[in-house]
Amino acid sequence: MFLAWIAFCISCAWLIVHGFKHLSRRQKLLLPLSRIRRQRVEITVKNVHLRVQTDVFNTHHDALCAWFANRKYMHTKQILRYFYHIGSIMGVLGMLGVIALLFRTTATLGSSVFYNIVDTGHPNNLAKRSFSEGEAGSATNVYSNDGFAIKPIIPGVTVPISHLPLIIFALCISQILHEHGHAITAALYHIPIISSGISIILVIPSAFVSLSSSYLEELSPLGRLQIVSAGCFHNLLLWSALVATARTGIGPHAWSLLGYIDISNKGRVVVSIDSDSPLQGHFTLGSLVTHLDDVPINSSVDEDIWSSFLLGSSNLPIASDVGFCVNMQTLKDQSHQCCARDYKETSQSSFSCFLLLPSPQETFCLDPIPILTENRHRCSTVAECGAVETCVKLHDTEQLLRISLQRNPVLPSSINDEVILWAGPKAEVWEQVKVGTLIPRFSFLPLGLPNTIKEFMNYLLLTNLSLYLLNLLPLPGLDGSQLLTVVLELIFTGRSNLMDAGTYDIEDLSIHRRRFRESTAQRLLRKIISTSTIALLSLCILLGLTKWIMG
Repeated sequence: MFLAWIAFCISCAWLIVHGFKHLSRRQKLLLPLSRIRRQRVEITVKNVHLRVQTDVFNTHHDALCAWFANRKYMHTKQILRYFYHIGSIMGVLGMLGVIALLFRTTATLGSSVFYNIVDTGHPNNLAKRSFSEGEAGSATNVYSNDGFAIKPIIPGVTVPISHLPLIIFALCISQILHEHGHAITAALYHIPIISSGISIILVIPSAFVSLSSSYLEELSPLGRLQIVSAGCFHNLLLWSALVATARTGIGPHAWSLLGYIDISNKGRVVVSIDSDSPLQGHFTLGSLVTHLDDVPINSSVDEDIWSSFLLGSSNLPIASDVGFCVNMQTLKDQSHQCCARDYKETSQSSFSCFLLLPSPQETFCLDPIPILTENRHRCSTVAECGAVETCVKLHDTEQLLRISLQRNPVLPSSINDEVILWAGPKAEVWEQVKVGTLIPRFSFLPLGLPNTIKEFMNYLLLTNLSLYLLNLLPLPGLDGSQLLTVVLELIFTGRSNLMDAGTYDIEDLSIHRRRFRESTAQRLLRKIISTSTIALLSLCILLGLTKWIMG
């Protein structure tokens, strides 16, 4: 899955190694003083903020600068500059795109909240909807795709709290890759780094690379544009590589070489169950789920049937007119009281409402367990049942789910089929039970490893895309703020001041370019864009919280 990323890392390593190998004596003398200075590590702790700063990696960066300064590698250097020119374009397009995305999301959330308030007519009665309300499908609103483009990753709220280590690990990799972009492009233009390190606020990690501001000021706007946008460009490259690799479909073949069997054509294997789930004593790890109600959850269609069925987003045809044959004797002396809506809201009866087929007007209160869990003959009319039997079907208002299991996926399905009956919202099953498509050939292989890797890859995709987009917002402290400054400088200076970044020579300290002074119009425009983005982001967060509270 990491083929493109591995190739990129190997290329960077090759540049660094060969940079050390081909350093001449003259080039070594030209390295900044950080090369010969004693390396140090500084740790700062303030409230919930931990900052670790070091110049340990300065020598490696200086070696890369010297390697790029070698005339033997000018062709490689020029190719990389052209490559990061593409990154500059993607940075500018990304900044425009994320502002448009933020505006669209804010408008969509605003219209949704407005229509919810108008429909209810009681804007003050806002309460978070819970799963215990008993409304069929109410829980699915939390997970279903409602068309909003920005969805936050909040452990314990929008994703399970157990995914927090995976999220932090993916974020660390993405941050390191991001800072490598700034460091490599800085080396292309012989800009030394002052320090590098990591910063942790609560449990949220971030990496940073501090560059020499005096050297940056001497660089042309196009060169600074490449350095500023390179970090986000690296995140975009990894995201694109991972998406392209996933599209190739080599995952199952790779897992097969590692000792796993793909059983997606049979169903989904249970890989984990929440410790506090009522299903804990009924499901076993490694068992195979073959059907949800009458819907097979194999890969015969291009859809994740497990998720789409339980979350109510499936478009699969369901045999809603298929019932069960029961003995007529069981219908005698059965009341119809449980089918009344008022009775359902006030009673804790274990009986459920059934319809008589093909006459759905006739209803009966029956015990659902023997009817839905036993291997009974299926029917659409009474004629399909025996002489002393009739055909009944569960009422649509009943929140009962039949889960068909195979305890041992290796054995034929007819030998170890079992039906578990779940009472409650289907989305809770999706929350509490995690399934996969791979089982290990050997007992020593972990069952949940493929799912863990898949979840990590998903978070790696999300974190890289998020870093690419969010970092390009023109907000203080983000790359987008510096990107906006450089872009405005390019616009206001015009063609006459666009120096060729390739002519800059760090060895000639007598050559300096006078920094373009920011005009009043330029400064005003930058403040307007930055302030508008802050207001738009704040409004988006406020509307998102309002919609979440309204349920």
